[in-house]
Amino acid sequence: MTSESNNTQNNQPAQGNGHGMSVAALVLGIVAIVLAFIPGLYIVAFILGIVAIVLGAVGNSKAKKAGQKSGMAVAGLVLGIITIALALIIQVACAATIGAVSTVVDEAAQEAITETSQAEEQSAPAEEAATSDASQNEAPASDSSVNAGGVSPDVKEALDSYEAFVDEYVAFMEKYMNSSDPTSMMSDLGDYAQKLSDAEQKIDAIDEDSLSKEDYDYYIEVTSRCAQKMLDVAM
Repeated sequence: MTSESNNTQNNQPAQGNGHGMSVAALVLGIVAIVLAFIPGLYIVAFILGIVAIVLGAVGNSKAKKAGQKSGMAVAGLVLGIITIALALIIQVACAATIGAVSTVVDEAAQEAITETSQAEEQSAPAEEAATSDASQNEAPASDSSVNAGGVSPDVKEALDSYEAFVDEYVAFMEKYMNSSDPTSMMSDLGDYAQKLSDAEQKIDAIDEDSLSKEDYDYYIEVTSRCAQKMLDVAM
């Protein structure tokens, strides 16, 4: 009887050897490290990584006490540590990218506003002189707006194209700021930031001194509107 009882006990798995926890740690570690590479799920991966570390440590301890192998527990523990490191790196990278793009947008808006203010100050004396000449010559004043005529086609096309892109950019930024998963839009955010920089350079390349009064007035009108739009969306 004693011999049969001992054989039966030897054939049964040892109780409290941490096998279940070791398996759970390994599975959670694998799932966590996969989720760490999926945009928007690195927080979930971070939590699962912590759980994998705890289960792996406990499973490893129990396996050693039972004199059994603890390979799965150690693997789960290591995967959990790697997942937490990846999640932290991704979070820092996302925060840095968002901060850099926001800085670029703010600087572009402030620069546009500054240039617009300076241009308006420079155009004020010219407008007063033009008004004075018109009064002396008693020429009939025209009530038509600058946009209605007198603007060079090339200048109008360039400014209209710039404003159309600004409207597109503002619409994207509003969608980005209201998104529940902004990290999935990081690639598009970088593309729009580059396009905005290119558009600003094209507008800055316009020689204001060579513009006619109508062209210059339309330039001030469009750039002022665009600067205000970008400032509104950045605030």
